Amino acid sequence: MSPAVVQTLILSQRSHKRKPPLTNFAMNMYDDQITAILGLSDSGKSAITNSISGSIPPQSGSVKIDDRDIARSTRTLVGLSPQHNPLFANLTVKQNMYIFYALRGTSAHGRVRATARYLKALELWQVRDVKGRCLSTADRRRLSVACAFCGNPRIVVLDEPTESLEPCERRLVWDLLQSEKRCRTLIITTYHIEEADVLGDRLAILCDGNLLFNGTSTFLKNTHGSGYQLV
Repeated sequence: MSPAVVQTLILSQRSHKRKPPLTNFAMNMYDDQITAILGLSDSGKSAITNSISGSIPPQSGSVKIDDRDIARSTRTLVGLSPQHNPLFANLTVKQNMYIFYALRGTSAHGRVRATARYLKALELWQVRDVKGRCLSTADRRRLSVACAFCGNPRIVVLDEPTESLEPCERRLVWDLLQSEKRCRTLIITTYHIEEADVLGDRLAILCDGNLLFNGTSTFLKNTHGSGYQLV
């Protein structure tokens, strides 16, 4: 097994609600793997992605990358695709990606080739010159996922990357993630159990801010599965 890259020990992270979204959460994520965090709304998934990316530090506990606290690590290590699709409305699809490449110090030649590869993989090449405000919801979601990979970050955090996508569009994202996990740690959140089963090398199941399960899909099925039922 590859060495752990992301080590999270998040004791708690509070929100405006009465109950903290995370309580005594601790787990490791690994290189060359996709870690799928499964849970319903308000289960604490976004709190985990915010803590790992450094967007909102945990109230207590820490997040470590290669045994270094995230607060002391360079942010260019982490690519993030949050739920709200942080895109520039007046820039085209290519220009949006170029902004993220520039922030990570990628050369002009490198970003042109990489941009074309990601846009073609997600079938966005035909809208490459369309401005962000004119894109459909599904196109904006896929573009946000593509931007998370700009600059070749070692850790990519995707918060519900296939939300609002049709099955065929979801498959494009799945294929991209499977092809890009080599030499990376990919962390996704989802409430689709079939998505977690297909993508996740390791699964983490959350409920009300508590970690209920952490392990492989096979171990989950062998431990808690009861076979198949035809209704």
